[in-house]
Amino acid sequence: MRTVLCLALFAGSAPAVAADLGLQLSGELGRLHNADPTYDLFSNRDVMPSRGLRVGLTVADTVTIETGWHRVRRGLTEPTLGIQTAFFADEFILGPKISRGFGDVFYPYVATHGALMRGVMKFDDDPDSRRNAGQVAEAGVALGVLAMGGVELRSPAKEGKIAFSVHLEGGYGWFQTAAYGDLGTMQPGGFALKTGIGLRL
Repeated sequence: MRTVLCLALFAGSAPAVAADLGLQLSGELGRLHNADPTYDLFSNRDVMPSRGLRVGLTVADTVTIETGWHRVRRGLTEPTLGIQTAFFADEFILGPKISRGFGDVFYPYVATHGALMRGVMKFDDDPDSRRNAGQVAEAGVALGVLAMGGVELRSPAKEGKIAFSVHLEGGYGWFQTAAYGDLGTMQPGGFALKTGIGLRL
């Protein structure tokens, strides 16, 4: 929600620019399936929700090169043992999107993004302390790919005005198995979903 508000404020305060520069800025919400047993330590559901940003640059009539970032934050508290678990992940993407417009408003598309995910697992027996000597933390990195199909709805582009857009896409995400030291391994992957609103310059 904070990302969406920032985009709205930018649109309201930005000077009038031509809506044909081929630059796209979007705030997004997403989710990626994760049925790995290790993930059960951090979530009661096999889903990694996320939020982030995406930037695209149109390089041809139907081709846009996109890059983006999503952040995952999950965790559980085990009251009997007094242990809090936490999992943080940053997902970075880069790749092409191919779209075709119908009436300058309706744009179905397909996208293939290479991805890098860096995750951190944490176990803390004193959740109230930020500098607990007993905290256990391990990081892992994995490469992956996202194959997505979706649709984008755009407001009509008028000269000297910023155009708005909304998009919804779904597909499949695959990642390598990431090693987290003595805490084990994790391999997220499966159905992926992203939706967002954005600006077109």
